[in-house]
This record gives sequence, C-alpha cells and structure tokens, in this order.
Amino acid sequence: MIDVIDYLCQGVIICTGFTSLYLFASQDAKTRMWAGVIGLIGEPFWLTTAFINGQWGVVLLAMVYGVNWVRVIYSNYRCTDYYYAT
Repeated sequence: MIDVIDYLCQGVIICTGFTSLYLFASQDAKTRMWAGVIGLIGEPFWLTTAFINGQWGVVLLAMVYGVNWVRVIYSNYRCTDYYYAT
C-alpha cells in the first residue's frame, strides 16, 4: 500500500513540477502567481514521498521550496489586477 501512495505522490510531483515550471517562465505576473500556487500544491506530495523513503534532505528542501513558492505567489499577486481591485 505504501508503494502505491509513493507512486501516486511521484505522479503528482511530476505534473505539478512541470506545470509550475512552464507557467513560471511567463512574462505575465498573474500566470507566474499561478505557477506558485501549483508549485505549493505539490509540496505535501514531496514531503510524503520523502518521509516514506527516509530522505531527510529532501524534507528540508521541500520546506525551503514551500517558503519560496509562497514568496512567488505574494510578489506576483501584488503585480496583478487582483491586488489593485481590493
């Protein structure tokens, strides 16, 4: 059962990773903001697969990535119409 969870997590990591990297290269701040959201969605799956496999360095790295995805969301949110509409 643990193997199934691990494979599922790795599939989600691939999808969120590719999508967030693709969106992050955009010139549009709104698109880059969504890259951060999708990247942040993938972080619990990184943590789960790292815990399952005992990869403690990856756990630390996932936490650092999570903080930086939040920074991406915040900094690009301030450049969007969402920010100025409120």
